[in-house]
Amino acid sequence: MQLGREMHIWLGEPVGGVGEARVNEFAQTLSVSERARAERHSRTGRYQRTVLSRFMLRDILSRYVPATPAHAWQFETGS
Repeated sequence: MQLGREMHIWLGEPVGGVGEARVNEFAQTLSVSERARAERHSRTGRYQRTVLSRFMLRDILSRYVPATPAHAWQFETGS
């Protein structure tokens, strides 16, 4: 398979530009472990950033693979 020579750049709103209700909505697309990680980051004030970054990843992947909704992506972490 030969990959094209394209570059796609995605831009998102600054964290402060997204309301709490939207952040909570986005959090529902995350896996249980991603939500737990976001909750741990709430102590450092990074809850919104964590939720938004994970949601954006899922949303962007779903735009390239429309048959897979954002909540259905599964990720593994390695060493």
